Amino acid sequence: MRNEWLHQIPGAVARKHRRRLAVGITAHIGLMTHEGQAGRDFVVNGGQAGRFVVVQIAKNLGAKVITTAGSDEKVELRASWC
Repeated sequence: MRNEWLHQIPGAVARKHRRRLAVGITAHIGLMTHEGQAGRDFVVNGGQAGRFVVVQIAKNLGAKVITTAGSDEKVELRASWC
């Protein structure tokens, strides 16, 4: 792991929110590392909490987001993200 990817989570962040913050930071770094930008397509596989963050950041960058799902219920959920 590259040192510039490591970030200290501030102590003021409640323990129950630390995972969400870490997911958001990881999603942001991943998209920025791969030059997230308008006009690019991103395929987001699966649907755990981190995927939602990736979808939202990519959308805000103006990218086209394609996501996968394993059931009709999950397809509807993913559609609500986009």
